[in-house]
Amino acid sequence: GADGNAVVLDGPDSAAAAPAPAPAAAAAPPIPKKVQRTALNFKSDVRKSKSAESHPCGILHATRSTSSRDEHTFAWVADYGSGALPTLAHLERYGYDRDTAEFVPYSGKAEWISRYPHAYPYVECTAAGHVGGYPHWSHHCRDASEIPRDVAEGAASGLLLGGGAGLAGDGGLATGTLAGRQRGSGPQGA
Repeated sequence: GADGNAVVLDGPDSAAAAPAPAPAAAAAPPIPKKVQRTALNFKSDVRKSKSAESHPCGILHATRSTSSRDEHTFAWVADYGSGALPTLAHLERYGYDRDTAEFVPYSGKAEWISRYPHAYPYVECTAAGHVGGYPHWSHHCRDASEIPRDVAEGAASGLLLGGGAGLAGDGGLATGTLAGRQRGSGPQGA
């Protein structure tokens, strides 16, 4: 037809115009495949030419399994030689498996956080081998009641550096203050 939207039929009713067929519906986007397991890969930003084997700092990635799920934690290790074993020992206290832990050499803590914000290292080990922080403890806690009981008890008993002093440059680890609020206050008080 003249308007481009009608089709002229041949036959006895050739003068009648029928509407153009509707365009085919757009194919629905594919839905994700159902799987029993998925995985995330964390990649070093240290070039092979700089030898990731000799790069001293990076992330220690550890897992623990419960009856219902696998849990992951990440620890920044300033020096692999002096910090890997103390960091593993610290994470073992919380049920993380030493045998499946992996070290990913990385150029810096800020670079790791920028690339993998979902894998924030709440545990940190200094170049001197001092470990602070707790797996899954967030610095966004408003008060001690938001910290898991075992973490608050650990802080109160002095498991952190210097009885809860936190690490220099740790971005606000204030466990000594939170542990102080925790002691003797409320239903979880020590």
